[in-house]
Amino acid sequence: MPKDQEILTAKAQAKEDKARTESRKAVDQSFASLVIHQYKKNKIALAAFYVVIFLFVIAIFADFLAYDKPIMAKYNGTLYFPIVKDYLTGLRLDSWTNDLVNTDWKDLEAQGKLSSTIWPPIKYWYKNQDLVHNTAPPGGDHLLGTDYIGRDVLSGIIHGSRIALTIGFLSMAIAIFLGVIFGAIAGFYGGWIDTSISFVIEVIMTLPTLFLILTITAIVPGSIWLVMGLIGFVSSPGIARFTRGEFLRIRNMEYVAAATAAGLSNRRVIFRHVLPNSLAPILVTAAFGIAGAILTEAGLSYLGFGVPPDIVTWGSVLNQAREQISAWWLAVFPGFMIFLAVLCYNLVGDGLRDALDPRLRD
Repeated sequence: MPKDQEILTAKAQAKEDKARTESRKAVDQSFASLVIHQYKKNKIALAAFYVVIFLFVIAIFADFLAYDKPIMAKYNGTLYFPIVKDYLTGLRLDSWTNDLVNTDWKDLEAQGKLSSTIWPPIKYWYKNQDLVHNTAPPGGDHLLGTDYIGRDVLSGIIHGSRIALTIGFLSMAIAIFLGVIFGAIAGFYGGWIDTSISFVIEVIMTLPTLFLILTITAIVPGSIWLVMGLIGFVSSPGIARFTRGEFLRIRNMEYVAAATAAGLSNRRVIFRHVLPNSLAPILVTAAFGIAGAILTEAGLSYLGFGVPPDIVTWGSVLNQAREQISAWWLAVFPGFMIFLAVLCYNLVGDGLRDALDPRLRD
Protein backbone atom coordinates (compact mmCIF):
# COMPACT_ATOMS: atom_id res chain seq x y z
CA MET A 1 0.00 0.00 0.00
CA PRO A 2 1.40 3.43 -0.90
CA LYS A 3 2.54 5.64 1.97
CA ASP A 4 -0.02 8.36 1.16
CA GLN A 5 -2.81 5.79 1.26
CA GLU A 6 -1.65 4.57 4.66
CA ILE A 7 -1.70 8.14 6.00
CA LEU A 8 -5.25 8.69 4.69
CA THR A 9 -6.40 5.40 6.20
CA ALA A 10 -4.88 6.27 9.57
CA LYS A 11 -6.55 9.69 9.54
CA ALA A 12 -9.91 8.15 8.68
CA GLN A 13 -9.51 5.59 11.46
CA ALA A 14 -8.58 8.32 13.98
CA LYS A 15 -11.57 10.40 12.90
CA GLU A 16 -13.85 7.39 13.29
CA ASP A 17 -12.45 6.62 16.74
CA LYS A 18 -12.96 10.24 17.80
CA ALA A 19 -16.57 10.20 16.60
CA ARG A 20 -17.18 6.91 18.43
CA THR A 21 -15.68 8.36 21.65
CA GLU A 22 -17.82 11.49 21.43
CA SER A 23 -20.90 9.36 20.80
CA ARG A 24 -20.09 7.22 23.84
CA LYS A 25 -19.63 10.35 25.97
CA ALA A 26 -22.99 11.65 24.79
CA VAL A 27 -24.66 8.38 25.74
CA ASP A 28 -22.98 8.34 29.13
CA GLN A 29 -23.90 11.94 29.82
CA SER A 30 -26.05 12.23 32.93
CA PHE A 31 -29.59 13.54 32.91
CA ALA A 32 -28.57 16.56 34.97
CA SER A 33 -25.86 17.45 32.45
CA LEU A 34 -28.34 17.20 29.61
CA VAL A 35 -30.77 19.48 31.42
CA ILE A 36 -28.04 22.02 32.21
CA HIS A 37 -26.83 21.97 28.60
CA GLN A 38 -30.35 22.44 27.28
CA TYR A 39 -31.08 25.21 29.79
CA LYS A 40 -27.95 27.15 28.81
CA LYS A 41 -29.17 27.24 25.23
CA ASN A 42 -32.10 29.39 26.38
CA LYS A 43 -30.32 32.74 26.68
CA ILE A 44 -33.32 34.58 28.13
CA ALA A 45 -33.87 31.97 30.85
CA LEU A 46 -30.13 31.96 31.59
CA ALA A 47 -30.11 35.74 31.99
CA ALA A 48 -33.14 35.47 34.31
CA PHE A 49 -31.27 32.88 36.38
CA TYR A 50 -28.34 35.29 36.79
CA VAL A 51 -30.75 38.02 37.92
CA VAL A 52 -32.19 35.60 40.51
CA ILE A 53 -28.67 34.89 41.77
CA PHE A 54 -28.05 38.65 41.94
CA LEU A 55 -31.20 39.11 44.04
CA PHE A 56 -29.96 36.32 46.32
CA VAL A 57 -26.66 38.10 46.83
CA ILE A 58 -28.47 41.36 47.65
CA ALA A 59 -30.72 39.56 50.14
CA ILE A 60 -27.84 37.80 51.89
CA PHE A 61 -25.59 40.86 52.15
CA ALA A 62 -28.35 43.45 52.66
CA ASP A 63 -26.81 44.83 55.86
CA PHE A 64 -23.45 45.24 54.13
CA LEU A 65 -25.13 47.25 51.37
CA ALA A 66 -27.47 49.49 53.37
CA TYR A 67 -26.91 50.12 57.08
CA ASP A 68 -26.41 52.99 59.51
CA LYS A 69 -23.21 51.51 60.93
CA PRO A 70 -19.82 51.04 59.25
CA ILE A 71 -18.53 47.70 58.06
CA MET A 72 -15.20 48.44 59.72
CA ALA A 73 -14.17 51.32 61.99
CA LYS A 74 -10.97 52.12 63.88
CA TYR A 75 -11.63 53.86 67.21
CA ASN A 76 -8.88 54.63 69.74
CA GLY A 77 -6.51 52.31 67.92
CA THR A 78 -8.94 49.34 68.01
CA LEU A 79 -10.72 47.86 65.02
CA TYR A 80 -14.45 47.30 65.31
CA PHE A 81 -16.86 45.52 62.95
CA PRO A 82 -20.31 46.81 63.98
CA ILE A 83 -22.33 45.04 61.26
CA VAL A 84 -20.75 41.68 62.05
CA LYS A 85 -21.40 42.33 65.72
CA ASP A 86 -25.08 42.97 65.01
CA TYR A 87 -25.27 39.69 63.09
CA LEU A 88 -23.71 37.79 65.99
CA THR A 89 -25.94 39.56 68.50
CA GLY A 90 -29.02 38.50 66.54
CA LEU A 91 -27.73 34.92 66.58
CA ARG A 92 -26.91 35.17 70.30
CA LEU A 93 -23.29 34.33 69.58
CA ASP A 94 -21.73 37.64 70.58
CA SER A 95 -19.97 38.10 73.90
CA TRP A 96 -18.32 41.43 73.04
CA THR A 97 -19.72 44.18 75.27
CA ASN A 98 -18.39 47.72 75.42
CA ASP A 99 -19.48 51.32 75.58
CA LEU A 100 -20.03 51.46 71.80
CA VAL A 101 -23.12 49.25 71.72
CA ASN A 102 -25.61 52.09 71.08
CA THR A 103 -23.16 54.59 69.66
CA ASP A 104 -24.00 56.86 66.72
CA TRP A 105 -21.11 56.01 64.41
CA LYS A 106 -21.93 58.85 62.05
CA ASP A 107 -21.60 61.28 64.93
CA LEU A 108 -18.24 59.79 65.90
CA GLU A 109 -17.03 60.17 62.34
CA ALA A 110 -18.27 63.80 62.22
CA GLN A 111 -16.32 64.52 65.42
CA GLY A 112 -13.16 63.08 63.86
CA LYS A 113 -12.86 60.30 66.45
CA LEU A 114 -12.64 57.52 63.86
CA SER A 115 -9.24 57.24 62.23
CA SER A 116 -10.51 55.02 59.40
CA THR A 117 -13.88 53.62 58.37
CA ILE A 118 -15.47 51.52 55.63
CA TRP A 119 -19.15 52.32 55.17
CA PRO A 120 -21.80 50.43 53.21
CA PRO A 121 -22.77 52.05 49.88
CA ILE A 122 -26.03 53.22 51.49
CA LYS A 123 -25.54 54.77 54.95
CA TYR A 124 -29.15 54.28 56.02
CA TRP A 125 -30.93 51.36 57.63
CA TYR A 126 -34.46 50.69 56.45
CA LYS A 127 -35.84 51.56 59.93
CA ASN A 128 -34.09 54.93 60.23
CA GLN A 129 -36.57 57.82 60.24
CA ASP A 130 -35.82 61.37 59.15
CA LEU A 131 -38.92 63.52 59.58
CA VAL A 132 -37.07 66.58 58.31
CA HIS A 133 -36.55 64.98 54.89
CA ASN A 134 -39.72 62.91 54.67
CA THR A 135 -41.24 62.28 51.23
CA ALA A 136 -38.07 63.62 49.62
CA PRO A 137 -37.69 62.98 45.87
CA PRO A 138 -34.76 60.95 44.52
CA GLY A 139 -31.41 62.67 44.69
CA GLY A 140 -28.72 63.71 47.12
CA ASP A 141 -28.05 61.29 49.98
CA HIS A 142 -31.30 59.42 49.27
CA LEU A 143 -30.80 58.10 45.76
CA LEU A 144 -34.38 56.80 45.43
CA GLY A 145 -36.01 59.28 47.80
CA THR A 146 -37.71 58.74 51.16
CA ASP A 147 -41.17 57.70 52.33
CA TYR A 148 -43.65 59.62 54.46
CA ILE A 149 -41.66 59.14 57.69
CA GLY A 150 -38.26 59.71 56.13
CA ARG A 151 -37.10 56.13 55.61
CA ASP A 152 -34.70 55.63 52.71
CA VAL A 153 -36.51 53.90 49.82
CA LEU A 154 -33.39 52.26 48.37
CA SER A 155 -32.50 50.78 51.76
CA GLY A 156 -36.07 49.52 52.08
CA ILE A 157 -35.91 47.89 48.64
CA ILE A 158 -32.58 46.21 49.43
CA HIS A 159 -33.79 44.83 52.75
CA GLY A 160 -37.21 44.09 51.26
CA SER A 161 -35.57 41.65 48.83
CA ARG A 162 -34.67 39.50 51.84
CA ILE A 163 -38.32 39.37 52.94
CA ALA A 164 -39.59 38.69 49.42
CA LEU A 165 -37.18 35.82 48.76
CA THR A 166 -37.67 34.37 52.25
CA ILE A 167 -41.43 34.31 51.85
CA GLY A 168 -41.17 32.95 48.30
CA PHE A 169 -38.84 30.08 49.09
CA LEU A 170 -40.10 29.08 52.55
CA SER A 171 -43.75 29.21 51.52
CA MET A 172 -43.01 27.00 48.51
CA ALA A 173 -40.97 24.67 50.74
CA ILE A 174 -44.08 24.25 52.88
CA ALA A 175 -46.24 23.75 49.79
CA ILE A 176 -43.86 21.15 48.33
CA PHE A 177 -43.59 19.31 51.65
CA LEU A 178 -47.37 19.03 52.08
CA GLY A 179 -48.15 18.57 48.40
CA VAL A 180 -45.56 15.86 47.73
CA ILE A 181 -46.50 13.83 50.81
CA PHE A 182 -50.26 13.78 50.21
CA GLY A 183 -49.95 13.59 46.43
CA ALA A 184 -47.51 10.66 46.67
CA ILE A 185 -49.74 8.74 49.08
CA ALA A 186 -52.80 9.31 46.89
CA GLY A 187 -51.08 8.42 43.64
CA PHE A 188 -49.19 5.38 44.88
CA TYR A 189 -51.84 3.60 46.93
CA GLY A 190 -54.96 4.59 44.97
CA GLY A 191 -58.36 3.25 46.02
CA TRP A 192 -60.22 4.90 48.87
CA ILE A 193 -57.04 6.67 50.02
CA ASP A 194 -56.76 8.37 46.64
CA THR A 195 -60.46 9.24 46.67
CA SER A 196 -60.34 10.76 50.16
CA ILE A 197 -57.21 12.83 49.59
CA SER A 198 -58.41 13.98 46.17
CA PHE A 199 -61.69 15.11 47.72
CA VAL A 200 -59.87 17.20 50.34
CA ILE A 201 -57.63 18.67 47.63
CA GLU A 202 -60.63 19.65 45.51
CA VAL A 203 -62.37 21.24 48.51
CA ILE A 204 -59.33 23.37 49.37
CA MET A 205 -58.84 24.40 45.74
CA THR A 206 -62.45 25.61 45.52
CA LEU A 207 -61.86 28.08 48.37
CA PRO A 208 -61.11 31.66 47.25
CA THR A 209 -57.41 31.86 48.04
CA LEU A 210 -57.02 35.61 48.47
CA PHE A 211 -60.24 35.92 50.48
CA LEU A 212 -59.14 33.09 52.79
CA ILE A 213 -55.73 34.69 53.44
CA LEU A 214 -57.26 38.13 53.97
CA THR A 215 -59.79 36.72 56.46
CA ILE A 216 -57.17 34.91 58.54
CA THR A 217 -54.67 37.80 58.53
CA ALA A 218 -57.46 40.19 59.55
CA ILE A 219 -58.33 38.01 62.58
CA VAL A 220 -54.86 36.88 63.64
CA PRO A 221 -52.11 39.48 64.24
CA GLY A 222 -49.92 39.67 61.17
CA SER A 223 -46.47 38.10 61.11
CA ILE A 224 -44.09 36.96 58.43
CA TRP A 225 -44.43 33.34 59.56
CA LEU A 226 -48.22 33.48 59.31
CA VAL A 227 -48.01 34.87 55.78
CA MET A 228 -45.54 32.18 54.71
CA GLY A 229 -47.63 29.41 56.28
CA LEU A 230 -50.85 30.60 54.64
CA ILE A 231 -49.30 30.99 51.19
CA GLY A 232 -47.67 27.57 51.50
CA PHE A 233 -50.92 25.94 52.62
CA VAL A 234 -53.07 27.37 49.83
CA SER A 235 -50.37 26.47 47.26
CA SER A 236 -49.99 22.84 48.38
CA PRO A 237 -53.17 21.42 46.73
CA GLY A 238 -51.91 22.28 43.25
CA ILE A 239 -48.59 20.54 43.89
CA ALA A 240 -50.40 17.59 45.51
CA ARG A 241 -52.58 17.15 42.41
CA PHE A 242 -49.55 17.35 40.13
CA THR A 243 -47.59 14.88 42.28
CA ARG A 244 -50.54 12.49 42.30
CA GLY A 245 -50.66 12.54 38.50
CA GLU A 246 -46.92 11.83 38.26
CA PHE A 247 -47.18 8.92 40.71
CA LEU A 248 -50.14 7.46 38.83
CA ARG A 249 -48.05 7.52 35.66
CA ILE A 250 -44.82 6.17 37.12
CA ARG A 251 -46.18 3.48 39.44
CA ASN A 252 -47.26 1.36 36.44
CA MET A 253 -43.84 1.36 34.81
CA GLU A 254 -41.79 -1.79 34.57
CA TYR A 255 -38.97 -0.83 36.93
CA VAL A 256 -41.48 -0.02 39.70
CA ALA A 257 -43.20 -3.38 39.14
CA ALA A 258 -39.79 -5.09 39.24
CA ALA A 259 -38.88 -3.36 42.51
CA THR A 260 -42.19 -4.40 44.05
CA ALA A 261 -41.75 -7.99 42.81
CA ALA A 262 -38.28 -8.05 44.36
CA GLY A 263 -39.90 -7.60 47.77
CA LEU A 264 -38.93 -3.98 48.45
CA SER A 265 -41.11 -2.15 50.94
CA ASN A 266 -43.56 0.49 49.75
CA ARG A 267 -41.56 3.20 51.48
CA ARG A 268 -38.38 2.17 49.66
CA VAL A 269 -40.17 1.97 46.32
CA ILE A 270 -41.67 5.44 46.81
CA PHE A 271 -38.52 7.24 47.98
CA ARG A 272 -35.92 5.37 45.91
CA HIS A 273 -37.69 4.72 42.62
CA VAL A 274 -40.88 6.73 42.14
CA LEU A 275 -40.25 10.07 43.86
CA PRO A 276 -36.81 10.84 42.30
CA ASN A 277 -38.28 10.34 38.83
CA SER A 278 -41.20 12.67 39.51
CA LEU A 279 -39.36 15.55 41.19
CA ALA A 280 -38.12 17.29 38.03
CA PRO A 281 -41.53 18.54 36.82
CA ILE A 282 -42.46 19.37 40.43
CA LEU A 283 -39.46 21.70 40.63
CA VAL A 284 -40.71 23.50 37.54
CA THR A 285 -44.04 24.04 39.30
CA ALA A 286 -42.15 25.29 42.37
CA ALA A 287 -40.30 27.91 40.29
CA PHE A 288 -43.62 29.34 39.11
CA GLY A 289 -44.93 29.05 42.68
CA ILE A 290 -42.11 31.20 44.08
CA ALA A 291 -43.08 33.98 41.69
CA GLY A 292 -46.72 33.61 42.73
CA ALA A 293 -45.80 33.70 46.43
CA ILE A 294 -43.79 36.92 46.00
CA LEU A 295 -46.68 38.50 44.12
CA THR A 296 -49.20 37.35 46.75
CA GLU A 297 -47.15 38.79 49.61
CA ALA A 298 -46.75 42.06 47.74
CA GLY A 299 -50.50 42.19 47.18
CA LEU A 300 -51.22 41.53 50.85
CA SER A 301 -48.75 44.19 51.99
CA TYR A 302 -50.18 46.62 49.47
CA LEU A 303 -53.64 46.08 50.98
CA GLY A 304 -52.23 46.41 54.51
CA PHE A 305 -52.74 42.76 55.50
CA GLY A 306 -49.20 41.48 55.07
CA VAL A 307 -46.26 41.57 57.43
CA PRO A 308 -46.21 43.93 60.48
CA PRO A 309 -45.78 47.65 59.76
CA ASP A 310 -42.24 47.76 61.20
CA ILE A 311 -41.04 45.35 58.49
CA VAL A 312 -40.41 47.00 55.14
CA THR A 313 -41.31 45.00 52.04
CA TRP A 314 -41.74 45.93 48.40
CA GLY A 315 -45.51 45.78 48.83
CA SER A 316 -45.53 47.94 51.96
CA VAL A 317 -43.51 50.67 50.20
CA LEU A 318 -45.90 50.43 47.27
CA ASN A 319 -48.80 50.79 49.69
CA GLN A 320 -47.65 54.29 50.66
CA ALA A 321 -48.04 55.45 47.07
CA ARG A 322 -51.84 55.13 47.38
CA GLU A 323 -52.01 58.02 49.83
CA GLN A 324 -49.23 60.08 48.24
CA ILE A 325 -49.92 60.13 44.54
CA SER A 326 -47.37 62.87 43.92
CA ALA A 327 -44.59 60.67 45.39
CA TRP A 328 -44.17 58.67 42.20
CA TRP A 329 -40.91 57.07 43.39
CA LEU A 330 -42.84 55.12 46.05
CA ALA A 331 -44.72 53.33 43.27
CA VAL A 332 -42.16 53.08 40.46
CA PHE A 333 -39.13 51.56 42.21
CA PRO A 334 -40.77 48.87 44.41
CA GLY A 335 -43.21 48.11 41.58
CA PHE A 336 -40.28 47.54 39.23
CA MET A 337 -38.61 45.17 41.73
CA ILE A 338 -41.80 43.13 42.06
CA PHE A 339 -42.12 43.01 38.28
CA LEU A 340 -38.46 42.02 37.85
CA ALA A 341 -38.53 39.25 40.47
CA VAL A 342 -41.80 37.72 39.25
CA LEU A 343 -40.72 37.92 35.60
CA CYS A 344 -37.33 36.29 36.26
CA TYR A 345 -38.78 33.42 38.28
CA ASN A 346 -41.35 32.78 35.57
CA LEU A 347 -38.61 32.79 32.93
CA VAL A 348 -36.54 30.38 35.03
CA GLY A 349 -39.59 28.11 35.26
CA ASP A 350 -40.10 28.30 31.49
CA GLY A 351 -36.45 27.45 30.94
CA LEU A 352 -36.60 24.44 33.26
CA ARG A 353 -39.78 23.21 31.61
CA ASP A 354 -38.19 23.40 28.15
CA ALA A 355 -34.93 21.82 29.37
CA LEU A 356 -36.78 18.88 30.92
CA ASP A 357 -38.81 18.25 27.76
CA PRO A 358 -37.01 15.48 25.80
CA ARG A 359 -38.72 16.53 22.58
CA LEU A 360 -36.74 19.78 22.57
CA ARG A 361 -33.29 18.19 22.98
CA ASP A 362 -30.77 17.82 20.17
